[in-house]
Amino acid sequence: MGSSVILAGQGQPTKGPDPGFTEAAIPQLVAFGFKDIDPPSAVYIQRDDILVIQALQFTGVPTSVQMTARLLLPTQGSPGQPDQKGGSPIPQGVLSPIVTLQQVFQVPSNIFPQLFSVQLQEGYLLSMTFTAVTGGFNQRGQFFIRAWLARGGGVNGVPAQLLLADYITGPSVIGWPGGRTLFPTEGPGWITTRLVGNPAAGADWIYTVPATTRERIVAFNAQLTTSAAVANRQVALIIDDAVNIFWEDSALTNITASQVAQVSGSGVNATSGANPNIVQLVQPPELYLDSGFHLRVVTTNMQAGDQWSNITIAVERWLDLQ
Repeated sequence: MGSSVILAGQGQPTKGPDPGFTEAAIPQLVAFGFKDIDPPSAVYIQRDDILVIQALQFTGVPTSVQMTARLLLPTQGSPGQPDQKGGSPIPQGVLSPIVTLQQVFQVPSNIFPQLFSVQLQEGYLLSMTFTAVTGGFNQRGQFFIRAWLARGGGVNGVPAQLLLADYITGPSVIGWPGGRTLFPTEGPGWITTRLVGNPAAGADWIYTVPATTRERIVAFNAQLTTSAAVANRQVALIIDDAVNIFWEDSALTNITASQVAQVSGSGVNATSGANPNIVQLVQPPELYLDSGFHLRVVTTNMQAGDQWSNITIAVERWLDLQ
């Protein structure tokens, strides 16, 4: 048995529509333009516009992030030597050039807001992203970035449009458009532990929430080693705003002489257990403290040789910008 193959005829295709083509039964309702359409951005940058970046971090080490922006320019450079004037209008039918701007910002290891400014070229702002370069900010709550356009006056110019405001972490990218504009206290915070230095013998400890932060106190633990001086020590928990006390709680058990007691606190009202060396204190549930607020203990009948040590506080932390 043989077989035959049908091959297309040689030469150019027949002009005009294929006689075997039939239109769809239901015609399309929308027609899209493919020529002289509007740019894909509503943000047009002029020469008086400045990009302002506000960065606040609490990682403990200097960090750096990279800003990448894409702009659609209304003009393109003319050919010729650098001393010749460029920027002639784009001839009809020639695409406008898209340029990419990149800049790395170094943010010191403190908790004070840093402001940076970037002079953009005139044109449409298409996109902007921030990515991590160096630093140990791998969780939300550590590094917050806010970017906006301002007119005149540099970083102190009149804010014209907020572009993005969000936390950046090591593996993630934040950007505009499509990004979020949040306050730094929105969403989950940074789960971490805070260590309080040992006070002098015979003195109580106090924890102060750092500046420009807000914290939710999860739990705490501290060790009290009492001297041989005979006395019953009573430990109380006090929470205040540096002026007014708004919470006090006292442990249910005494701490006696020559004892090593673990004093713990949380929002759970734990009953007295069989181990006298574990002492419980109660704090308000969902305890949020602003910067400058205090979490501290007061020990009644404390002796000169008594010593607090190993003071650890578990917190959920947010940076707090106005």
